[in-house]
Amino acid sequence: MRVTNFGASALFVALGLTAITPSAGMASAPYRAGCLCAAVGGSASVSTFLPSWNEPALPGLRAFPGPVPAVRSKLYVANELEGSLTVIDASTNQAIRRLAFSYKVPNSPYEMVFTPRGVVVAPDGKSVWVTAPIPQSDCAGGEGLCDGPAIPPGAMEEMVVIDPTADTILARISVPSLDGTGVHLSSVVIDKDSRFAYIAANGASQIVRVDVQTRTLAGRVDLGANRDPQSIQICDDKLVIANGAGQSLSVVEMSRGTAEEVPLGGVAIQAVCSNDARFVYATVYDKKEEVRYAFATGAITHLPLPAEAVGPSQLALSTDNKKLYVLDQGTLMGRALSDKMFELDPQTGAAKATITVGRSPRGLVLSEDGKLAYTANLYDGNISVVDLATRKVVASVVTGTAPHGIGVWQAGALVQ
Repeated sequence: MRVTNFGASALFVALGLTAITPSAGMASAPYRAGCLCAAVGGSASVSTFLPSWNEPALPGLRAFPGPVPAVRSKLYVANELEGSLTVIDASTNQAIRRLAFSYKVPNSPYEMVFTPRGVVVAPDGKSVWVTAPIPQSDCAGGEGLCDGPAIPPGAMEEMVVIDPTADTILARISVPSLDGTGVHLSSVVIDKDSRFAYIAANGASQIVRVDVQTRTLAGRVDLGANRDPQSIQICDDKLVIANGAGQSLSVVEMSRGTAEEVPLGGVAIQAVCSNDARFVYATVYDKKEEVRYAFATGAITHLPLPAEAVGPSQLALSTDNKKLYVLDQGTLMGRALSDKMFELDPQTGAAKATITVGRSPRGLVLSEDGKLAYTANLYDGNISVVDLATRKVVASVVTGTAPHGIGVWQAGALVQ
């Protein structure tokens, strides 16, 4: 494990690159880095993305007749292969809005097409942020929107910012590539002060920082060649990044300006922190296991999933740190799909329950009170609402094609 000292002032240099040195001798993963996308294939036209009840793609425009309903808890679900965001009233489990991200470019043959993935709610409750990469040109094997409309030359990926009180688009922040290759924005988190958003760009192996208040780019960190960051989390003053091709965790300590890379020995998909910030848990897809990493000692504990597991993706930890919920997605790397969510003991890895949700569950979030889990099911085009006390699915809500990221907005509070 190698630690590189940046100096806090140099950690994020506006639009510059600050390198995290990879650990020596780290092996590359036996899979194509970049998109761990919905593998449902098929083509789509932007016109099919725009039913009459959608929000126009450009900010500042409204299409909804009448006042916005007074909803105190909402779900925001990114539909990867539909280029849209579905808004759901969490109290009734009814879809109430759909915001289209894709649009036709005026006076041209081109259409801007996006495949939204990550969703996060700002801690101050004033905005919802969604990563909006564009389809990859090399999405062989059915990954991504391979045969959609013509995208204009030089098109840039975006961060789309939503006003949760009106469910309209506040801003579209373009994120340019620094070397001409795609950045492929995936996961996004926002610090507790709602000052900065941090976005994992797995195509560029970078972390991009955006000022939440001014909505401007505020720096990048280069994770090293072919790290392929799949997700990012904040643990106190640390950024924790799960690297797919890097088969590792990158841990950036913002207050000290240092970073380290922790080898995991497999394709890391997501990491989540314990509420006391002592541990981080990560899914390792190809090994069908969870890994627990102790910040204080550097100890790594491997926790194998049940024998029926196909390949884990997202995970969530209960507020008391006593239950770890893991989605078994499958479908990636040529594997079969799964429809399971496991409840594990985070200390021992013992399986407490197996819950059947939807096919190929990808996104996972818990309700503010910890009583419900919401899973975004790629192959079913819906979310499952799980009562965690009874371990039963109590509702399903249709979203759109290939739902991916999911976040929860609560009036006057935060949950994500």
